[in-house]
Amino acid sequence: MDESVQVKSIFNDFYVLFNANKGVLALYDKYKDSNLFMALIGNLDLAVESDANMIMKETYAFYKRYADRELSDEDWDAAVEDFKRINNAWDNQWCKEHMLELLGILEAQEKERKSKQVA
Repeated sequence: MDESVQVKSIFNDFYVLFNANKGVLALYDKYKDSNLFMALIGNLDLAVESDANMIMKETYAFYKRYADRELSDEDWDAAVEDFKRINNAWDNQWCKEHMLELLGILEAQEKERKSKQVA
């Protein structure tokens, strides 16, 4: 593919990526206040260095394992160990950044749960 054709193809594909029904712009409008969304779309060049689909599968499973329930000290210890294990397995900054956001979400859920118990 000559350079001019490649440039045209890249711009056309990016236009679709941004403007499609569930393209980046539509998702941005929906999730612009979400740090997790920003972490997922940030550093996409790093996401493709590893199996991004498997990373998302593992990191979402991590979140589901600990979300929406009261966490004991042992649960938090396990979450930290899982966090380390996943990050060490992938050794990918994109993975680490959205894992940090997921951990922050879990902490916020725990804080909200505890504040409701006090009230």
